[in-house]
Amino acid sequence: MSHGATAYFSLVALIALSATPAARGQTHRISGRVVDAQQRPVAGAVVARQWAGSSKQMQPTRPMTSGPDGTFSGDVISIGQPIALVALHAEHGWMGVRELTEAELSAPITMQVGPAVVVRGSVLPPAAGEGTWRTITLTRLPGRQAIYVNNRLEHEFDFLAPPGRYELSIVGSDIQRFSRELSIATDSPTLDLGAVEVNAIGGALSIGADPPPLRFTAARGVPETFSLSDLRGKWVVIEFWGYWCAGCVRGSLPKLMRMADSLKPYGDDRFAIITVHDARARSIEEVDRRLEQLSRELWEGRKLPFPVLLDGAGETVRNWGVRGFPTLAVIDPAGKVLTVGVAIDVEPILRKRLETPASRPAP
Repeated sequence: MSHGATAYFSLVALIALSATPAARGQTHRISGRVVDAQQRPVAGAVVARQWAGSSKQMQPTRPMTSGPDGTFSGDVISIGQPIALVALHAEHGWMGVRELTEAELSAPITMQVGPAVVVRGSVLPPAAGEGTWRTITLTRLPGRQAIYVNNRLEHEFDFLAPPGRYELSIVGSDIQRFSRELSIATDSPTLDLGAVEVNAIGGALSIGADPPPLRFTAARGVPETFSLSDLRGKWVVIEFWGYWCAGCVRGSLPKLMRMADSLKPYGDDRFAIITVHDARARSIEEVDRRLEQLSRELWEGRKLPFPVLLDGAGETVRNWGVRGFPTLAVIDPAGKVLTVGVAIDVEPILRKRLETPASRPAP
């Protein structure tokens, strides 16, 4: 596992936790006009920096709509880098894109629209684990402005795009990052990408099967002989984390503590939570020191209430195919992997199971 892969996910989590509107950039008041290929004004076009949804129902972010004379105005946010604006007239199926520097935002902007292209395809394999997430992004090249982002990608996708050169990327909690360069032209109304094959992370390959063993060099809260089979009959949540991971120490671990508190009425004999620290801690004593610091500085004096296994040799992280932190997994009472992935929300998964009558594995 590369440091870049783990840093990517922890950086995403840190941005999500710490970003504020002021930190995201400067707001610019812009105005412009939408026209067709003959430079005639286009009324009812929607202009936005980013879109989501499907080809039949594209959804803009911070939209601006052109009036009868084709003019529009509104606010956009920039961070000192060029931006892309996309105009869509859904009724006619027209679309256009314009790349703008920050300096160009102060002058009137002309957006020309023409026939859009439907980009469609499917992702293989489909998401296997419950609660996993996938995101598909279309980024304009060479400026690398994301004009389409769908955070709820399922098995199939389809969306509208204007002609141009792009990168299509797919990331997710259960897959390795996929990217592909696309050239979108209007010689056909549809660009069918067919089946896009992505590679599942190692842990995701174990869905429905016995989990890989938890190998550890030291531990707190469990005996040296501990194994997952000791928890047979319970729902088990496992989090792979590191003291250096902002998304773990500021996000997922405090969330697990709150989840454990809220699920106490269902009985401690119904579920268990185990944490696995990666090999960047040289000893369990270093983990103890880091936890003391985290308790004092981030957790308002609360101690981590879950066992900690130190994966000092990195064997467990390799066996589980962990590609980013935090990675979470849910094991069912029969000892099978229900789901595993990066930054998945395990609380609704566990709560739904605990609200049903207690189930025990077959003898």
